[in-house]
Amino acid sequence: MNIPFTLRKNLMLKHNSILEAIKRLNDIKFKTLIIIDNHKKICGTLTDGDIRRGLLKGYKKVPDYRQSWPMPKQPLPIVIFGAGSIVSDAHLPAYKLYNLPVAGLYDPDYEKAKILGQKYDIKVFKNPAEAIANKDSIFDLAIPPSAHQKVLELIPNNSAVILQKPMGSNLKEASDILTICNQKSLNACVNFQLRFAPMMIA
Repeated sequence: MNIPFTLRKNLMLKHNSILEAIKRLNDIKFKTLIIIDNHKKICGTLTDGDIRRGLLKGYKKVPDYRQSWPMPKQPLPIVIFGAGSIVSDAHLPAYKLYNLPVAGLYDPDYEKAKILGQKYDIKVFKNPAEAIANKDSIFDLAIPPSAHQKVLELIPNNSAVILQKPMGSNLKEASDILTICNQKSLNACVNFQLRFAPMMIA
């Protein structure tokens, strides 16, 4: 992206709130915001007129929705199950970006996991037992939904778990997974990366 220096103040990340956009528009001379993503790719523009039209359509106020969680002061290590593209292209780059510690990863395809481990300089577990031996960790299950239940049964009680969506392949699987999480007191969530998108939180 090649933005003229004079327009740098017009750049705004797409996850910023409307209230923040209004404040920025009030401060800049050229009353158009250039909306970009985390990779500095242009997503669109936003003007005072866009906001006014929204208000005329029924918005009575502009709430300042929270669009992110505060970062932990002492993050727990992360143990990843799975070495597919979502891990290599999304999870590990994100963990690295935010300096979150990764204790290691496991995948039935050890050679594939080893390549990924070498790329990100993280430990590769040879079997599930090695992976779950890391107590006081967050377990990131980036595996097919049909495999969730089997892995959850191995994870230590009272652990924190991230399940990739969907929760299960069908309603019965999802219900069984919920039962296991309750029985083992797992602090589990289903990864839904759009939860902070304005269209979802409005």
